[in-house]
Amino acid sequence: MLKKSFLERIKQYLARAFMIFSFNLLIFLVLPAEIIYFYPTEYKTYTTEYKITTPGPSRGRHGRCKHGLKILDKDNNYYFFLCINLNDKIKYGTKAQVRVKETPIGSYLTDYKLFVTSK
Repeated sequence: MLKKSFLERIKQYLARAFMIFSFNLLIFLVLPAEIIYFYPTEYKTYTTEYKITTPGPSRGRHGRCKHGLKILDKDNNYYFFLCINLNDKIKYGTKAQVRVKETPIGSYLTDYKLFVTSK
């Protein structure tokens, strides 16, 4: 290491520091989202409101869904935004029965049932 020039050693030290910083940043950005899934908690089931939107949520590089479903989380007033395929023979209401897994950091949707009536 001492045989290399001073600037070359500085470049190597900066590259190592950047790699360590990037690795730690990646871990601390992803880790809280993963804790929500593996944190031991209980499930809640309740009735809440939902909205059908056009267009739906983004599908990444593949554009957007044609229709979306926004389900309200009562505890933190956050909307779960999901893709949905609408059926023309069904009249959609405004209520849904939702099953949510709650943690101190946040919650995520595990199951839902829409209250609908046929046309």
